[in-house]
This record gives sequence, C-alpha cells and structure tokens, in this order.
Amino acid sequence: MRTTVPINLTAAQLNGLACITCGADDTEQQPTGDRSPSGAQLFACTDPKVCRAQQSVNAQFPLLAALRTEAQSAPVFVEHPLTARVPLLYGWQNGALAVTYDPAQISYESARELFAEARALYPDARAVAFTDIGCTVITDIPADELPVRIEQRGKGRCVVTYDDTRISSAQLLELLDKVGAL
Repeated sequence: MRTTVPINLTAAQLNGLACITCGADDTEQQPTGDRSPSGAQLFACTDPKVCRAQQSVNAQFPLLAALRTEAQSAPVFVEHPLTARVPLLYGWQNGALAVTYDPAQISYESARELFAEARALYPDARAVAFTDIGCTVITDIPADELPVRIEQRGKGRCVVTYDDTRISSAQLLELLDKVGAL
C-alpha cells in the first residue's frame, strides 16, 4: 500500500469525497489506490473526458493550475519492506519526493517525523537513508573535499554524507567497515 501526502487539496478531496485531480464531487469516481494522511481512500473521476473538461475550465484560472503543479511534487509515502538496517529512505522520483519506509520497523508517524527532520537538515540532498548507525546522505560535496564526511552524533550514532558521483556504494560500505573497526 502507498500513502500519498498531497498538498493544496480541499477537505473533500482529502476525505475521499471529491476527485483529487479536478475536485469534482458529482461525477462517477473510482479509488486511486492512494490514501490521505488520515487514512481515507482517495478517488478520481472514472471518465477522463469529464475530468479533463473540468481541468480545461480550471486552465482559465492560472492560480489553480499552479497549485496543481505544486501538488505533483508532494512527498509520496510508500510502505515497502527494506533491508533490516534501513527502515526509511527518501529521494527524488519523477519530480516528487518518494519516501519509502518499512512498516515492520517504523510507524507511519515516525517515518514522517524522520523525513521532516532530514529535509530540514539536508534540503539539498539527493537521497537520505536512515540506518542503524544514523543516516546516510547522498549529496554534492565540493570537489576540493573528500567524497565522504563522517560526523559523530552522540553515542553510537553518526551521519555519513557522500557524493555518489565520486564514490560508489560498495566503496562507501568498505570504508564504513574500516571506520567501524577503529
């Protein structure tokens, strides 16, 4: 199951009472397979012609069109079994932030909190994974610096930031094993 966290939707859309694409509440609708943060099933118009007709009306209003474009870049929370050491992973996917979390290891609420914290700490990160050592951040590191930074964050936790254009995941894991042995 995946849970989409839309932004700029009306209460009716978030409660499954209106189409999440055009906002119509008087058309035949079908489940999208997504859920709102409250767990409500989300719906969209069954007939694309009806939905597009509503969208063409909305096209006359640029503000609504801008809001719809912004909503497409909302975080998408996806429940998925991850490796035992990674309960949460996020990165960009098709212009939207895809946040994958393992429901067997972490709750939806905790995943959202960790995601918000990571986005605040690393706004330019290409991806962030939370592991049993802390978190691993994929980002750009200036060429005049080493491609990996390891920062201690309290007892037994650290943040590993690395540039995946200059070091592979295999090289990073090998380096972490060496650091862990010190």
